[in-house]
Amino acid sequence: MATTSHAHAAVQPTAFSTAPSLDAKSFQGLSKEHCFCPDWLHKNRWGYPIATNGKGGKSGGHRLAYRLFIGPIPHGTLVLHRCGNQACINPHHLYLGNAQQNALDRQLHGNTLTSVRLPQTKLTDQDVLAIRASSESCTVLAKRYGMSRSYMWCVRNGTARNTQKVQG
Repeated sequence: MATTSHAHAAVQPTAFSTAPSLDAKSFQGLSKEHCFCPDWLHKNRWGYPIATNGKGGKSGGHRLAYRLFIGPIPHGTLVLHRCGNQACINPHHLYLGNAQQNALDRQLHGNTLTSVRLPQTKLTDQDVLAIRASSESCTVLAKRYGMSRSYMWCVRNGTARNTQKVQG
């Protein structure tokens, strides 16, 4: 009877290992110029691809691609995208950075969510203009829009939603 060593034992599928795995075959024919965003990789709620990490867990596809083709990622270091496409796992487009570099990178590529692009935003640009033009009290406006009186005051005075590009 053949025995299997623990090092080569198959990992049983779990909730953390159902994502597809990445290996060198997944990257055949890559070019430096084009993003590689395989549609067969699951994406998390932020649009980053998820793949099994070979240890029974899941990891970001871009982090796995970096480890596979470039090398280890020091603890606390982020893997950033030169192309600005968070779904891209092309190793040519990946580099290491910190949180500050990541924020600057997001801003450079136009991926920083602000104002109405934020998922928790309740007010439209038209709502902001209406609040600023209204003569009603902040209490009345707060009840109408389902927000706090203090937030209505901030919107009206420009300390909230001050990046408003619409003339008002």
